[in-house]
Amino acid sequence: MHVDNKYIRSVYLFLFGFSLGAILSCSTQSEKKQKPAGLAKGVFNHLLVATSDYHSGELAWVNLLTAKTERLKVAIHSDAVVRHFLGDSFFYVVNRLGADNILWGDLVTQEVKGQHSVGRLSNPQDITVVNSEEAYVTRLASSKILKMNPRTGAVLKEIDPFANVDEKTAASSDSDGFPEFTWMRVWGNQLLIVMQRLATDEGYIPSNKSQIAILDLQKDSVEKIVTLAATN
Repeated sequence: MHVDNKYIRSVYLFLFGFSLGAILSCSTQSEKKQKPAGLAKGVFNHLLVATSDYHSGELAWVNLLTAKTERLKVAIHSDAVVRHFLGDSFFYVVNRLGADNILWGDLVTQEVKGQHSVGRLSNPQDITVVNSEEAYVTRLASSKILKMNPRTGAVLKEIDPFANVDEKTAASSDSDGFPEFTWMRVWGNQLLIVMQRLATDEGYIPSNKSQIAILDLQKDSVEKIVTLAATN
């Protein structure tokens, strides 16, 4: 099915390692097995993208071998990103400011399995699913990292990134009170978390140099904060 270019006015892709905020890998399977249903058998030659016309959003498949597109029967927020993690048969949509929730569903059946609030006006940015019972969510309008059960939505804990680091290396929040957590990436037993450090009450201008919080996944605590050379 062709998706009109007017519809795909905004495509959010997040390229980190082998995960594209979506699904990507190579296969020489026949076209019949290149359908999304083949995902259950480990055939990953489709890209799953979040699309938006700035009023509403949808998910769409892109077949990487044929360049054909197909809309999924999943409605999402107009400002959203989608994530998939290798070895997982589910997708996760971060519905950002105004929706403020995490939606998850089955890749094969395209069925939405659940939708969980992460706090009104918290503006979630990213999700990292460690296993079926543990996930981390960053929120732009929060000073803490949310750890939750991705299936039930139960809050497991709120992690203060500055609790266990040297005060000299830790960035105090700016005038809006938030370090602006955004993207995340698992690296071994660590979770790397971007802190943009923006003055959101002043038009999202950079307030200082951005930082990376390094969270120990076994201890659930930030062990180190690295200050970057540039802002935003």
